[in-house]
Amino acid sequence: MRAKKLLCFAGTWAAMLMIVLCTCLAAAAQTAAGARVEGLVRGPGEVAVPGARVVLFNLQTRERKQTWSDETGRYVFSDVAPGQYRVIVLILGFRPSLLGPLTVTAGKDSALNATLALAMPGEQAGFGSFGRQGAGRGGTDRGNSPGRAGQSGSGERAGAGPASAGVSQQAQGNARGSSPARGTSGQEGAGDLNSILAEAGESDTTGGLSFSGESGGAAQTGQGGGGVGGDLAGAAGASSSFLLAGNVVNAAAPPMERDGKGRFFRFGGEPGGLGGPGGESGLPFGGGGGGQVFFFGGFRRPGANRIRGNINETYTNSAFDARPYPLNTPSQAQAPFYRELFGISIGGPLNIPRIYNGGNKTSFFVNFNINRGTSPQNILASLPTVAERQGDFSATTIVSGPGAGTMPIIYQPTSSPGPRTAFPGNVIPSSMLNSASLGLMQYLPLPNLPGQVQNYHVQLSLPAASQIFMARVGQEISNKDNLAVMYFYDSSHTDGITGFPNIPSTTTTRRQNVSVTETHDFSSKAVNNFAVNFNRARTYVTNPFSNSRNIVGELGVQGVSQNPMDWGLPTIGFTNFSALSDATPSVTRNQTLSLSDSLLYSVGKHNLEFGGEISKIQLNSLTNQEAAGSFSFTGYSTSDFTTQGAPVAGSGYDFADFLLGLPQTTSERYGIPANYLRSSRYDVYGQDDWRVTDHFTLNLGGRWEYAAPFSEKYGHLSDLALGPNFSTADVVTGQNPGSLPPSLLRGHPENVAPRVGIAYRPWTSHSLVVRAGYGIFYDESIYQNLVANLVNQAPFATTSTLVTSPSQILTLQNGFPAISPGTASNTYAVDPNFLSPYAQSWNAMVEQNFGQSYVLSVAYIGTRGTHLNLLLVPGVGTALASTTLPFEYNTSGASSLYNGLQVSLRHFSRRDFSFFLNYTFSKAEDNASSVGGAASTRFFRIGGPGGLGSGSAISAAVSPLAPAQNPSDLGAEWALSGFNPTHSLRGFVRYQLPFGERGRFLKNAGALSAILSRWSLSDIMTISSGLPYTAYVGGNASNNVSGLAPFGGLRADATGLPVALSSSQQSTLKYFNTAAFAVPLAGAFGNAGRNTIPGPPTINFDMGLDRLITISREKNITANFRLATSNTFNIVNYSGLSTTISSNTFGRVNAVGSMRTMTLSFRLRF
Repeated sequence: MRAKKLLCFAGTWAAMLMIVLCTCLAAAAQTAAGARVEGLVRGPGEVAVPGARVVLFNLQTRERKQTWSDETGRYVFSDVAPGQYRVIVLILGFRPSLLGPLTVTAGKDSALNATLALAMPGEQAGFGSFGRQGAGRGGTDRGNSPGRAGQSGSGERAGAGPASAGVSQQAQGNARGSSPARGTSGQEGAGDLNSILAEAGESDTTGGLSFSGESGGAAQTGQGGGGVGGDLAGAAGASSSFLLAGNVVNAAAPPMERDGKGRFFRFGGEPGGLGGPGGESGLPFGGGGGGQVFFFGGFRRPGANRIRGNINETYTNSAFDARPYPLNTPSQAQAPFYRELFGISIGGPLNIPRIYNGGNKTSFFVNFNINRGTSPQNILASLPTVAERQGDFSATTIVSGPGAGTMPIIYQPTSSPGPRTAFPGNVIPSSMLNSASLGLMQYLPLPNLPGQVQNYHVQLSLPAASQIFMARVGQEISNKDNLAVMYFYDSSHTDGITGFPNIPSTTTTRRQNVSVTETHDFSSKAVNNFAVNFNRARTYVTNPFSNSRNIVGELGVQGVSQNPMDWGLPTIGFTNFSALSDATPSVTRNQTLSLSDSLLYSVGKHNLEFGGEISKIQLNSLTNQEAAGSFSFTGYSTSDFTTQGAPVAGSGYDFADFLLGLPQTTSERYGIPANYLRSSRYDVYGQDDWRVTDHFTLNLGGRWEYAAPFSEKYGHLSDLALGPNFSTADVVTGQNPGSLPPSLLRGHPENVAPRVGIAYRPWTSHSLVVRAGYGIFYDESIYQNLVANLVNQAPFATTSTLVTSPSQILTLQNGFPAISPGTASNTYAVDPNFLSPYAQSWNAMVEQNFGQSYVLSVAYIGTRGTHLNLLLVPGVGTALASTTLPFEYNTSGASSLYNGLQVSLRHFSRRDFSFFLNYTFSKAEDNASSVGGAASTRFFRIGGPGGLGSGSAISAAVSPLAPAQNPSDLGAEWALSGFNPTHSLRGFVRYQLPFGERGRFLKNAGALSAILSRWSLSDIMTISSGLPYTAYVGGNASNNVSGLAPFGGLRADATGLPVALSSSQQSTLKYFNTAAFAVPLAGAFGNAGRNTIPGPPTINFDMGLDRLITISREKNITANFRLATSNTFNIVNYSGLSTTISSNTFGRVNAVGSMRTMTLSFRLRF
């Protein structure tokens, strides 16, 4: 370990020395000889465009120089000889820009700025498609803002929704330097560009290779979502992207925002748009989002590029970070940890001396990243005291809730049904302690802190390693055809723990992807992309007991799996204490083969796109979810009971139940561990981007998609065919489905999603733009989640969910008695007519420019979710069919509604200061805990290809979730969604320090000027109100309403007292008013609504200090140093509350966000 630390610190010092060396080289390279030509390259909305290739062309000598714009969009040519020049700006995804002519005089610097216009789909920019440059509207001088071929050059484009609404699409040129002579039509400018491009050898109009992750390196990723840089999307699309997750059935992702350093971060609720790629991948309407995606902009003539690459190093060490917040514990020094990421990438023309000369037709790109380090773990748990472990509860008190301060009285389970006899002195005789319980207790650590609650705290670091390799080869087959082949490999190994340090786990992953893409140009107006993609992912999860020690067998636990792979600990759950479990061993091998094709065609005022995709998906797994059984201890068995059979408040204790080996509920699920799921996915889409007039643009589109429900290769799926009101239940299987398909779920090929968007500019002389959009988005990923609960069910597995009763007392050793013949023991059932969840999303926005650099937008976003998954527990409060055991039932009966108002202000400075602020006031509601309402709920934002706004969410998960409390009163479920922050303020600020050659101070200070130049500060700010929580009932009252105990979901009663406490009353021990809730009467449902507890707010600032060093402008060699901090001001953000009314932790804060961390990074580009 000491050697590793020395190596890490040596690496850090080496990086610092390299920075000093690069700074000195840069200072030495500063010369005052000759004239200088410089300028700024901007995109729509005055956003800096880094990585643009800038060519300086001498009109007399026909010589040329070239350089690239830096991350601020600035380019510089030094030591320029006197003469007449033109400047050409080229980059993928934008039309070329021709500046000048410019007369350079000796000793006099010149400046030319360029504002680029987005290239339209299918254009071959610079050759016959540049249109009427500079003509603008009504023949006025609009600068370099060309329209499509044969159209005026307004550059205005429909947003059709918020992706394009994020940044104004106005492609207005810089009249000071880029426009043709006033009074000309602009046609001459277009001709000059073509001739100069051809003569200068600039047939490659794309600006060269680009790849994601390059901060400031022209990473033209196809991201939607407007905002800072959001509309600088290049031409990369679904055909040139790939997924790493091994399947394509992932939820769409919310829009992304650029932080000014090439990275993207999510802006919840930021509108998406039909005008640009949606989700995290894919062209408009083409392909679903999700999964990690890399984009590679294709280029037509790779030979025009030279070898380019970068080397980067990122380092984090706990020595630089703040200590973890001591949540109700004494402050401790954190466990040492570090993370180091090294990467190298290189690309350009493929020329191997004496072996292969690709000339200007073959290109390559290779990237390798290696990540090594340790991951910090900060564990805070509640564990039984030494006395309690021995059966002595005489000093135990109820810490929180209605009985706070009193001692829970424990009663002998074998005494009369009620009233019962209490244990003398509240002590269980040692002779009554269960042997299996004593055996399991060795895996529960002893407390290392005083008290009964949160009395165990430990910090440690666990190793983690990963590596990524990627290679791509591009080949120009002909003037009309280009071929690209790409391979990706990613592997990782991570050590983890399950609850406590003595129960480790390991996760090993390997992911591979191969894709072949062929692009064919039918003409300058029609381009076709065809792609074949195959990806495969394998994951191993192991624990220390699998195949080595049969713990449940040693303890005498009956009725559980004896397969050596399943050996391990049973899952033990408590009301007052942290759970005991281990990682479930598993092997998964998922793979997807997909074929996709898209056609981009420009005709007249229309830009058309049509495409489709066919995917074959395989999900192969080897695992058993509950092979060792799950046991829940609530205090029910040691409670006193009323004459009506209800447990008495203040009696019973969960750990006393455990010592006696008497769980209240048990569940198991194991059988044939290997499952081979199969599905197909089909989609077809079309879109018309129609410029109706110079003032009005209309986007019309539609998408048909069909995802077939998953079937199992050998028919090992099982469901319950239910009668009216759950009166009967019969098992159906994939081998004998009856009238159902083998998937047991009926698919819905009728899903058609129309989408429409408009952009309207009422007055030519004003920048006011109105945008609006509407779209429907389907969640076909739901089938992947549903089928996960139809495998490993009876008759292909041993399954049961049981509740203890006087007629059948469950124990640790005998928690799974034999099931009566003819009884359906399935733990889960799905409506065979489950409808595809979908969201209708609509939005309207007004955007106005102020001055040269301010943009104000006001937007309304609405989303309505329909047919969302609704989780029910049949038989709650009534008698369940005698032929079934308790089970959960999933149907598509839930809905949601989101309304949001957004106000955004953007400022794009030409010099030193830029910012973006977004305030959202929103309200999201739904009537199902499965829609983000339970603590374990996973949800995704509605967006989809084109991203017509989000701000709402539908659940992508099915279990474990809190079911509806009362299936007969779903109206009582309608409440705030669990993901709803009413207020949210997010922003980004970037400030260029005013020193050095571009600053206001120390411009001509020699080496000092060079050292102080190009420093910038940036900040990402997030301030939002808290998410709501729900008060649930646990402990011995969890089965107050018969049938809910195994699944949870019983809510507390509201007492009428205020729930929220003032800030002066709040503490980590009592964040909300616990007296506002009470346990419902026996047999009654709780009357408190869902999500009525306001959660803690979030305040976070992430800051960065950057230094850009230009080593050689002409050769485009730069270095970048970055010091980044997360949670810079070390603000304590509470991230979890305990809301189970019967728990000792009720009302407490049980989790805290990360404190300040610091990261050093260095990147050398060449």
